[in-house]
Amino acid sequence: MKRKSLCILITALLSAPAMHAVAQTTQGSSFTYQGQLDAGGTPATGTYQFTFTLYDAPSAGNVVTGTMPQQQSIDVVNGLFTTDLDFGAVFNGQQYWLEIKVGATTDTETALSDRQPINAVPVALYALNSPAGTMGPTGPTGATGATGPTGATGPTGATGPTGATGPTGATGPTGATGPTGGTGPTGATGAVGGQVWSSNVVLPASVPGNLLALPVGLSTPTSGTENTQGGYLAVPQNCTLGNIRVTTLGAQGTSTALAGVAVATLAQWQTTMSSGVNYCQLTAASGAAISCTNSGGYAVAAGQYLSVFFAVFSNAPDFANTRTAFSFTCQ
Repeated sequence: MKRKSLCILITALLSAPAMHAVAQTTQGSSFTYQGQLDAGGTPATGTYQFTFTLYDAPSAGNVVTGTMPQQQSIDVVNGLFTTDLDFGAVFNGQQYWLEIKVGATTDTETALSDRQPINAVPVALYALNSPAGTMGPTGPTGATGATGPTGATGPTGATGPTGATGPTGATGPTGATGPTGGTGPTGATGAVGGQVWSSNVVLPASVPGNLLALPVGLSTPTSGTENTQGGYLAVPQNCTLGNIRVTTLGAQGTSTALAGVAVATLAQWQTTMSSGVNYCQLTAASGAAISCTNSGGYAVAAGQYLSVFFAVFSNAPDFANTRTAFSFTCQ
């Protein structure tokens, strides 16, 4: 839809005052807008949907504060239409522009290419630019009006905060003891777990005195060779070793060594002959306790002895004067 020409008339301000006495009424804020609408180069005829919006700039800008777009269905005859617009008392001498959207329906409205400036007419210009008149004398104070009716009761205020908790009351007397309940059924017997043994326990009494299960110090480790810490423990029964955990105290620095637990007969142990069970790696921690674990899974017989040994030092002096103990399960 193409706009051919548009014009604005503020008829209320252009009308000449009557020359005879009439009843005085307050002038409103509406004004009359007249325009010409072409459709495809031909004056349009029919009912069209218009939306009028008041802006503070000829393009972009903002909708004038306090106004809302006005939607109207207007009859157009031979391209001409007239309507009244009322944006309220917002005209204060600042220039405003009127954006017009038109279409067969609200959904098909299209904004006309240029916003129309709201121009003042001579009477309005005089009203804006004429000097203020002299203030008239203050009229007498009117009589006091009658007291109006009492207003409705306001809403109930919000609930105040909960007060502080009062002191605890005295303890009441102890009630009578109730009857003893019946004995419940005995639960099912659980599975037999593995026996946990430690090198800090002496097993059994027949262990020679020099093989008591006490931690033994490693005083002069030799780098690159096996260094036995000592014999600790006699195997208490035929079983499979598991969860072998080696703990060492006093290792300095941050170097590493492999720790293993060996199994041997008494005669083998006394000649330092033994077979290794497995190794795990210890990393020194500046004197703090350090541990490592291997899963085990090795069959041993009652009467054999377990001892702990070290090998493959990255810095053997770090492990001088250390003390070591170990534990394991026997299933």
